[in-house]
Amino acid sequence: MSNEEDSSTSQVLELIGLAQDEVDTYFKITGRGPVMIGEIALLVDITEERVSEITDNLYQKGLIKRIPGKALVYEALPPYAALLNQIHQFKEAIKEFQQSVPIILKEKFDSMEKHSKKLKKLDEYRTYIQIMKTKLPAQIKTQFDRFEKELDQVKKFQAVRDFILNLKEITPSDIN
Repeated sequence: MSNEEDSSTSQVLELIGLAQDEVDTYFKITGRGPVMIGEIALLVDITEERVSEITDNLYQKGLIKRIPGKALVYEALPPYAALLNQIHQFKEAIKEFQQSVPIILKEKFDSMEKHSKKLKKLDEYRTYIQIMKTKLPAQIKTQFDRFEKELDQVKKFQAVRDFILNLKEITPSDIN
């Protein structure tokens, strides 16, 4: 494989969840035939314990097969099975997405509609306040003008009353 092919394959393997040392291990055992954990540890220069973890993960991803015997032996498989598994997982994720998105969108739209009704009520209230703001001074002036007229009437009545009370003083004494 060329460096470019290695790089693209490496990226794909990382996308399916492999760590860099797992990718390196996979490349080192590819094309070697059956290998044991000790051989793999020597090839990639890591502990057998870590190799055991790596082989378990590679096996779960479908990148190697186990060959039973006295000691477990592993053989690298082409990455097709892992890629097919990844495609299957992607399809499942898309199905879940297709099922959940309409429900989530409906909930969001319902929430937006509810908030827009509140905003409409708020807008109506704001319009009412604006009308009150413009009409209130005129209404107060009208009330004040009416009050002044009423006050003028009261003053006239007081003047008439005072005049009547003062009539005694104004009238000639022989009329009394």
